[in-house]
Amino acid sequence: GPCLVHTITGDLLRALEGPENCLRPRLISVSSEGHCIIYYERGHFCNFSINGKLLAQMEINDSTRAILLSSDGQNLVTGGDNGVVEVWQACDFKQLYIYPGCDAGIRAMDLSHDQ
Repeated sequence: GPCLVHTITGDLLRALEGPENCLRPRLISVSSEGHCIIYYERGHFCNFSINGKLLAQMEINDSTRAILLSSDGQNLVTGGDNGVVEVWQACDFKQLYIYPGCDAGIRAMDLSHDQ
């Protein structure tokens, strides 16, 4: 279903509807400019503007467990069950870098302030 965005007082602001293959939102990260990156089950990602316009989408072959946007909102970092951390350009999901794999899956991530 849609990802619902509410105001701080609980009023519905927007319903972000993904394409038909994006049914269950699992993770979300929001940039300071208001762009919303949503990860849906089965490897689907969508980038929405704060107005609800779908800007980009991609599908990957990993069960993603953690997503993170850089402080400037330009880069998306993902990690999942395959133990690989990947860096993407947030606006169009162009892959920028793949870190060597870990022995275990990625469950959480953080970036330093000086990234």
